[in-house]
Amino acid sequence: MSGLRSRAAGGRRLGRTVTVTVTVAAAAVVAGSATGVLAAPASAPVAEVVVNESLQPVLHGQATATGTGAQSITFSARTVGSATWDLLDNVAVAGTDAYTQLPGGRLSIGQRFEYQTAHCDDTGCTSSAIKRLFTIEGVVDS
Repeated sequence: MSGLRSRAAGGRRLGRTVTVTVTVAAAAVVAGSATGVLAAPASAPVAEVVVNESLQPVLHGQATATGTGAQSITFSARTVGSATWDLLDNVAVAGTDAYTQLPGGRLSIGQRFEYQTAHCDDTGCTSSAIKRLFTIEGVVDS
């Protein structure tokens, strides 16, 4: 047995000791990554109404996760009971911290609306939960 350490039948050691190094390569494959398919941002954006003493409330959306490529916050809003987004329908604002205002002439004092934001990037969008039953506050003229 050339080059390997061995014992003869009588228990004597024969030959010399050779060190053998074995390198094992391991690779992990994440589902979808082999095909180039990426997921949308990992979490939904923060959504809030920042101005509500108006018939044209201002909505705010802020990303809570890192996205890839071009990013935007999209806004959707509807009057309560509407089957469609009748106030805003996927209005995109570039960036990860965005504001938009509801259109004029569409809401009245005491009227309720609901809205939703989404953080979008090159791989898709992740939506917030729908914020429900927000009521337009009275407007005081001075």
